[in-house]
Amino acid sequence: MQKVIKILLCLSLFGCTTNSDLKPNKYVAFMEDNDKTRQTIETGGSIYSIQLATPDYMACRELSEELEESDLAPIRSRAKELEGYVFFIINIGQRKEESSVIEDIQKKHKAGEMIMYYQSAAANDIILYCDDTQVYPATYHYEDNYGLAPYNTIITGFKVPKLESDLKLVFNDRYNNNLFIQASYSKNTLENLPTLGTK
Repeated sequence: MQKVIKILLCLSLFGCTTNSDLKPNKYVAFMEDNDKTRQTIETGGSIYSIQLATPDYMACRELSEELEESDLAPIRSRAKELEGYVFFIINIGQRKEESSVIEDIQKKHKAGEMIMYYQSAAANDIILYCDDTQVYPATYHYEDNYGLAPYNTIITGFKVPKLESDLKLVFNDRYNNNLFIQASYSKNTLENLPTLGTK
């Protein structure tokens, strides 16, 4: 009976998918619907959604809409190219608040300053801690959504040969003056991520 309870507890913690093979759309859904892999931090009027993005996840996002469910070869090939890296997708939004016409004009005036910071300087304000080792971004990209979405996006990647230790992403967002935004991912979470299907 105790063994059954332990199995049920394990399944409930990991959404019945621990180490199982998932098709690309289900793999992406698992990663995005799991509060262990997608974390939200609200502070100083800003909302940060930080998505852990494995090579498999990045490959699925890039290619799964273009492929049939049965065609995993291109996804596997792309994931292999990304091996040795871990990525994070950071969506930065603002809480909806009533603002005056003057405040709206000031925001538009500061838009250039915001874009300059996020396009280049923000890369220096993001660090990944693997246990006690600091790792700096190997790749960085900023997507300004030009008001078409309620958030702007940073995609950053770090050279981490194997996900064998706890990870903590720290972002000191100097533009919004929100320092020490952090998302932590335990070794246990990383070891129990599902895998892409074999068929």
